[in-house]
Amino acid sequence: MELATGPGPDLTIDELAAASGTTTRRIRSLQTLGLLPHPELRGRTGIYGPAHRDRLDAIVRLQERGFSLESLVVLFAALDDGRNLGDVLGVEASMQEGGSAPGGAQGE
Repeated sequence: MELATGPGPDLTIDELAAASGTTTRRIRSLQTLGLLPHPELRGRTGIYGPAHRDRLDAIVRLQERGFSLESLVVLFAALDDGRNLGDVLGVEASMQEGGSAPGGAQGE
């Protein structure tokens, strides 16, 4: 999983944790699960870019909304593979295009 780097500061793991309101332990745990890519190494120091920060912020926000780590692994794997939510949920194209909701009700 490769994240694009955009404009913004490069951060160490301590700086990334502080900026995202989390801990270095949580960041390492998310890397172990494959949710957050490992940093670029510069010498012996791991450097995290803006894409790491954005992804970490999204993970923290989704967990606060009740998403489990297991569900986030599935969702982010689909995102990384270029799949859409309909593919992940197994929803047919007709449902994605505004077809009938379960039970026959139409969205109003």
